[in-house]
Amino acid sequence: MILTPGIIARLVALCAFVAVAQVVCFSKMVVFGSSPDIALLVVFSLGVLGGSLTGAVVGFSVGLLIY
Repeated sequence: MILTPGIIARLVALCAFVAVAQVVCFSKMVVFGSSPDIALLVVFSLGVLGGSLTGAVVGFSVGLLIY
């Protein structure tokens, strides 16, 4: 993946949105006895689509934002 400033801005916005949505919305839901982890799905999909380096950076960033 070629990281242009526009793509980096979109990734930052997506990370911020996912972190807020995970903490505010999805942590309160109960589906089959557990809460869904949407951040894991987003990080996994970005890692598959963008490559290992993009997935690692996004995963680390989302993890820091959620913690």
